[in-house]
Amino acid sequence: MCDPQLHCSPNYKFNEHTFNEYYAELEQFMYTGKSVKYHVVLPLENFDCTLREPVIQLSNNIRIVSASSTFYSDIIEEDKDRWMNELCYDVDYYCPPEFFLEIDRIMKRKTVLSSNEENIFDDMKDKWREALKILMLFNEGDLSFGYAYLYSKLPCDPQYIGDTMLAYKGNYDTPNKYILKEDDIKNLQLLFTKYSSNIKKEGFPQSSIDYLYEGADEKKPEKRLLDYFNGLERLFVKEQTNKKDLLAKRVANFIGEDKDGWIEINKNVELVYSRFRNKLSHGNKDEVRLSECKEHCKTMENYTRQSINKYLEMVDKGHTKQDILDFIETVPFS
Repeated sequence: MCDPQLHCSPNYKFNEHTFNEYYAELEQFMYTGKSVKYHVVLPLENFDCTLREPVIQLSNNIRIVSASSTFYSDIIEEDKDRWMNELCYDVDYYCPPEFFLEIDRIMKRKTVLSSNEENIFDDMKDKWREALKILMLFNEGDLSFGYAYLYSKLPCDPQYIGDTMLAYKGNYDTPNKYILKEDDIKNLQLLFTKYSSNIKKEGFPQSSIDYLYEGADEKKPEKRLLDYFNGLERLFVKEQTNKKDLLAKRVANFIGEDKDGWIEINKNVELVYSRFRNKLSHGNKDEVRLSECKEHCKTMENYTRQSINKYLEMVDKGHTKQDILDFIETVPFS
């Protein structure tokens, strides 16, 4: 079967540029033995984008592409019976969204799938989770993905990986859309650069980013709230006593923009901690009103996101972990 992106079907117009690109890569694969190229493709669920261009390059190997500029929806539908069998369960009708996240991956040709399948799939999963973490760090919204599909750019030898469904979640829709605007693109690209440039530095807030991601991806409000508190505590509190007061003061010190903002943040963190944090962490869910818990999730999510972004900004500017801890202890408003 011809690759759809080469436009071999009578319904497609031949694209010489695309053909030359793929032919050059096929030559490299067949005769130099250097590498095999893949795309990890994730349909972005509950995602809305108001952009003029069909492709938004987020980093060298990650981009958002509009459905109208790709063939992924058609390939998934055509290959549905096979990957349904791979997943071992029936899948209801899937309605493709308007945008996909596309991640390039390269595997050396000497790496044979049969002996490295688990490591390769784990690597793919780590890469798409990292991209989603950055998107969730940039903006709020109930972002999810419909499936994760591994698509080979080139026809490969049998011992190498073919097109494979790595995960399936289905359609997802809530009133709280993840919205990306034209004016956001430059700042989002900068965040991708900042993340990758600082990830190996001391003080990089990886565990807090992980908790923000887990919380934003969690559907139960009590678990979301716990994730956000865990993320904030990893940034601000090392002590084992007086956690509530220390956390409230330090979050307010760090992201409060004026005296009124400081007072509001300090008050909100103390309130939510007192009513929910201790009870939830000790398993006393029955003592918590989930409707009230849900109301506070967005506030704590915003505090966590603001704190991580400011912390990452300071790491990017060369501040040490001790610099940041000293800054956090300073009360900016008297």
